Amino acid sequence: MDAPPLLLKAAQQFEPLDPAMARQTYLEALSAAMFAGRLGIGSGAREVAEAARGAPPAPQPERGPDLLLDGLALLITEGYAAGVPVLKRALRAFPSGAHL
Repeated sequence: MDAPPLLLKAAQQFEPLDPAMARQTYLEALSAAMFAGRLGIGSGAREVAEAARGAPPAPQPERGPDLLLDGLALLITEGYAAGVPVLKRALRAFPSGAHL
């Protein structure tokens, strides 16, 4: 599965042009890397999470997808204690019954 490295490269290229699109693409890259697991080619979840930590800051007010990206990136790079509080905020930010 070569989607994670392609999505990671796209996210990095979006950063100066459209920070919101960059963040969305980082979330897609992270999702693809997590799905691919050990079968993935190139960028793994940790590499994508580390890159996502350097993504442009989320716009205010905080939105569910931005909090999800930040929480997953923290969970993967810094561990459970760092990621879970942000992921809990992400859950509250999504309307009841919303889909990603």
